[in-house]
Amino acid sequence: MSAARDQIREVVVAGLAERARRAGRDPAGLTDQTDVLGSGLVDSLAFVDLLMAVEERLGVPLALERLDFEAVDTLGALVDQLAGLQEPTLAEPGAAPDA
Repeated sequence: MSAARDQIREVVVAGLAERARRAGRDPAGLTDQTDVLGSGLVDSLAFVDLLMAVEERLGVPLALERLDFEAVDTLGALVDQLAGLQEPTLAEPGAAPDA
């Protein structure tokens, strides 16, 4: 795992910790296979709050419009996508550079 992915995972788990406790789950037991949405840890509104908290805590804007919500079914998938959103997007081949 990369250091950036580890940091993002730590921030996401911290954001889920209180919800996990209220659901009777130990936050330390959240694995990359944990179904974040389907398990009831977060609903759609809480998910958006979680994403905003991650962005704020990292201090780096994330290109959330590029997040594939349908592919975010587990904690690991969410962390992987958020880590990818931190990486700069390469210009399309043949595209004119920004002036």
